[in-house]
Amino acid sequence: MSLSFSVEVAQGIRGDSCGLIFGMNTFLALVIQTALTLVVSDARGLALNERSQFMVYGGYFGVLGVSFLIAAIFTFLKFPSSGKLPQCETPVETEGFEDKIAEEQLLKHPVTIPAPPTSN
Repeated sequence: MSLSFSVEVAQGIRGDSCGLIFGMNTFLALVIQTALTLVVSDARGLALNERSQFMVYGGYFGVLGVSFLIAAIFTFLKFPSSGKLPQCETPVETEGFEDKIAEEQLLKHPVTIPAPPTSN
């Protein structure tokens, strides 16, 4: 669930805001999960049996699934003509990416080729 939220959020934020937003997003998800667990299974909460807990969690994830489905349908209806979703403000440079990684690896770990033995 956290990964789905992270992907949705990452589509429209600047690079320098990622740490704060993802940290707060993860913290909020953990707070909601802890509160739901305390309410459903703790003796001070509802103290539901296993079957009832399964129904509550199933309903919770069903609501999340339906909300993501509605968001997906809305997105596809909003951008029907181009067939492309809106792009992030800062484009990611991918051309030559593999070459840059290979060059960095060679700088970190240079390859030394031994000289051939000389015959006397």
